[in-house]
Amino acid sequence: MPDKTSKTLTNVGFLILVVVAVIVAAGIAIGTFMLVIAVGVPIYVKFIVVAGIAATLLFFFVVVRDRYRAQAKDKYKDIEV
Repeated sequence: MPDKTSKTLTNVGFLILVVVAVIVAAGIAIGTFMLVIAVGVPIYVKFIVVAGIAATLLFFFVVVRDRYRAQAKDKYKDIEV
């Protein structure tokens, strides 16, 4: 079992990582939104960007759904190591 200092430093590091990830994701989202609404960008580029985002969200949903269903059917979930 880790000591209190190790656990605190792990939590602080994780918090910093999450904050940076949110900032980066927001920047990417804003940039993508600006690309989609820009006037001079060809329609096929906008379609490719939107289709890529839709495919990513679809795959994310499928993975989460599969993990949830696998967890519900796990016959070893009550066994402790």
